Amino acid sequence: MLPTYQVSVWLGITALALMAPAALTSFDGMVQRLGKYWRMIHLLTVPALVLAAGHIILIDSNFLGDMEWTTTQKLSSGLLGLFVFVVLLLRSPWLWALFSLEKFYAAPVKEKDKERIKDKG
Repeated sequence: MLPTYQVSVWLGITALALMAPAALTSFDGMVQRLGKYWRMIHLLTVPALVLAAGHIILIDSNFLGDMEWTTTQKLSSGLLGLFVFVVLLLRSPWLWALFSLEKFYAAPVKEKDKERIKDKG
């Protein structure tokens, strides 16, 4: 396998492994059983998004055996990168504060939960 394929495959496998717990706990019963830990498990999808985008960008130019990096592939990779950037930007609290929409921002872990986690650890 070419090194680009190898890196792409490992990025895809890692992204899939990070998304699997979220997929397995995405029903109401698990939300109630896991409580605050449910949200922490689902936060694994953020790095999975970045890894999956890396996987797609690396495999895009080679997917159908074409080794040439064409304008279409550059454009699609750039659009995917822009999409991931916008998603990550929407997750940042300062962007919401910039537009005075703090009340709509949901922090990944509440401050009191952070303290409980530290006390247990």
